[in-house]
Amino acid sequence: MYRAIGFQRVILALLDRKSGEMAGRLGFGDGADEFATLFRFPTAYSVDVFHGALKNAVDVYIGDMTEKKIQADIPSWYKDISKAGSFILFPLVVNKCPVGLIYADHSSPHGLVIDKKRLNLLKSLRNQIVLAVKP
Repeated sequence: MYRAIGFQRVILALLDRKSGEMAGRLGFGDGADEFATLFRFPTAYSVDVFHGALKNAVDVYIGDMTEKKIQADIPSWYKDISKAGSFILFPLVVNKCPVGLIYADHSSPHGLVIDKKRLNLLKSLRNQIVLAVKP
C-alpha cells in the first residue's frame, strides 16, 4: 500500500485486548515507527471517524483535514499526533468484531488521489489481511 499509492505513512493498528485499545503495531513511511507507537485509542465507542469506521465496518476517506465541518469528527488524540492533510481508514473486522485498522495518510489536503481500480486493489489487500486473521 505504501509504495503503490505514495502515502506519507501507512500504519497497521491491532486490537490490544489487555489495554482495551486499538494500538499501532507496524508502520511504513515518514516517521512511521514513532507515529505507530503514538497511534492508539480506546475501543470504547465515541463519535468520531475512527470509531465510526470500526463500528460500521466501512472505509473512510478524509480528503481535507482543514475543513471546519470535518474537525468535529476528528478526535483530539489524533490531532495531537498528526498534521496530515488527508487520510484513509480501512477497518479490519472479523465476525462483526473490529480487530484492527489500516491507516494511511498524505501530508497535503486532497493529496490522496485513488482511482476506483486502485481503491479496489487496496480493499483486496485489506480483505486478505482479514482472511489471514479469521479463526
